[in-house]
Amino acid sequence: MGIGAVGIDYYSYISSAEAGKSSKEESLMKSKQTDSFQDILTNKGSETKQEMLGRYRDNVLGFTAEIYETDKGNSVYSVKIEYNDGKVETKEIDADSIDAANCNSIDLFVRLKHLEKNGKCDNAFMNHILARVYMDYRTPDATADTNINFRGWFEQQLELEKSQGFWNASSKLEKLLMYL
Repeated sequence: MGIGAVGIDYYSYISSAEAGKSSKEESLMKSKQTDSFQDILTNKGSETKQEMLGRYRDNVLGFTAEIYETDKGNSVYSVKIEYNDGKVETKEIDADSIDAANCNSIDLFVRLKHLEKNGKCDNAFMNHILARVYMDYRTPDATADTNINFRGWFEQQLELEKSQGFWNASSKLEKLLMYL
């Protein structure tokens, strides 16, 4: 069972199913305006895009990040980042090369979504929300480019869960840490 959209005042997420739906609808609307009917039917429209894996809005740091699958390998994603000041950048990120002990919030989101896509993480959105809350607490002056040790925080959470006897949560964190 998936979550369509999750949000709190500071962060909001859209799942891959909802993101893909909105991306396809936007693409179809753009295609209707710029492409011939035949191109739309044969899916050759100029606005055909890769499938969106997820969208993350960070009101604290002031950006929206969208993750798209690419044809450059299983772990390479295209990330579109739109900042509140209007600046837009697109970059390719190899999720397998991200070190969770020294990465920024966007990189962590890409890594978690990649692990979730491959069955190695149960809930990328929730894990990312928890990590962002930790980031806000530990580094209140952080920016979108601030690298911190998210892995160390997940390890601390695992020890806390074990000490309190929350074995179900512990096993999920152990699974996540095996791949993070």
